[in-house]
Amino acid sequence: MVMTQCSPSGLGVLVFDLVIPQGADWPGINYPIIGPDGQPYDLTGCSTRGQIRPHPGSDEIYFTWSTSPTVGQGLITLTGTTLNIRILAEESAPWTFAQGAYDILLNNPAAPVGLRISRVAMGSVTVSPEVTQ
Repeated sequence: MVMTQCSPSGLGVLVFDLVIPQGADWPGINYPIIGPDGQPYDLTGCSTRGQIRPHPGSDEIYFTWSTSPTVGQGLITLTGTTLNIRILAEESAPWTFAQGAYDILLNNPAAPVGLRISRVAMGSVTVSPEVTQ
């Protein structure tokens, strides 16, 4: 289920639970980012990062996404007013976890101080274990 909440910065927060197939390419989810005025939010110049952890507040990181990923990290793509997260088969194949929580943070360096970093998506993660290896 998708719900939109208002974050302190005014950007909409999409609450969306993910089911990710282990060991298969997952094209991901497109998140439309909505500004405080209710209109699509221009992502030009923004960057993002996100993580899957066992639960909020945990020190253990299961997986990381970024607009500038390093080896083993997933890619976040920003196109116009839409954010996309995806995971490749080789990234999820070694996973040993079955459940977790995630969120995605948007960094807009052009926004006023105090409004530059916003949580734009969050939810639970369920891994659908691979059968064929």
